[in-house]
Amino acid sequence: MVRNQNTIKYGQLVSKAIGVVSNQRAREIIKQRFGLEDGERKTLEAIGQKYSITRERVRQIEEAAFSILKKSDSFNLFKPAFLALDNFFTQEGQLAREERLLSSLTNQENPHPERGAVFFILTIGQPYERFIGTNQFYTFWANSKNVLSKAERLINFLIKDIEKKKQVVPVDYILEITKKSAPDLSKKALFSYMDVSKQI
Repeated sequence: MVRNQNTIKYGQLVSKAIGVVSNQRAREIIKQRFGLEDGERKTLEAIGQKYSITRERVRQIEEAAFSILKKSDSFNLFKPAFLALDNFFTQEGQLAREERLLSSLTNQENPHPERGAVFFILTIGQPYERFIGTNQFYTFWANSKNVLSKAERLINFLIKDIEKKKQVVPVDYILEITKKSAPDLSKKALFSYMDVSKQI
């Protein structure tokens, strides 16, 4: 039975899983880095200042905690979350704008521990990858390395076609011309590609 992604208690999964990390300071650092208690993700710098250690040391502690977790049986607790993430990405064409991804999976629009838990699961899971925002794209997550080039090609194709029109075009027109460039791309995936683009 596949669980609905909105019924998964991501925070509870993460809380149980990080219990395997025996070092209390390492657990606290993970909680702060991902906003697992208050929804506010802290920077390496801010955490380093709190504990009087370098940001590099914070990163090392975080990586060591990830390594412990990935090697433990507790990592299996994330299977339902990974399945929900994979289903979400499949529907969205293998990528999703970070803000929409976090709010869709948690039903939380503002910083919240559940959003932090999803961010943590994405960070520790494979093959999820975060793409930092650029001039062309908003920050987004993907579960395929090839999707960025696919999205870039489609967006560039759409931009060139729309620019030729020199006017606002209806969504139906975009759907129609997308079939020429990417006939197997679903409507939902197209909207996801457009959502990550700053140019359309």
